[in-house]
Amino acid sequence: MSRSVRRCWPTFAPRLANRSADELAALFEKVGLPFAPIRKPEDLYDDPHLKATGGLADVRLPDGAKAGQTVKTTLFPITLDGRRLGVRLDPPKMGEHSRELMGTLGYTPGEIDALLAQTAVA
Repeated sequence: MSRSVRRCWPTFAPRLANRSADELAALFEKVGLPFAPIRKPEDLYDDPHLKATGGLADVRLPDGAKAGQTVKTTLFPITLDGRRLGVRLDPPKMGEHSRELMGTLGYTPGEIDALLAQTAVA
């Protein structure tokens, strides 16, 4: 939870606590407040708001059982100049950037090799 949300939460929590999800959805819809009543991650793909606002995009899976297949993913829920931010890159392969990331965290090449050999990281 972000610092600004934590700061505001004591004001919002009591006002929201006694309302049902359906009641909040109707209220948010009425005043034009973006929301998504999602209960499970897979529900995202059928969410009418995401579909209506272009909140889903295709990405290509790089590895695993579905390597090469295109699947839907959610986009960041903001717009810039009236447009949603799209997919910049497809997901990387498992471990594709591990050495680079661990190096930026201060691990030496030897330490990285040892962690990879132990399968502590991919």
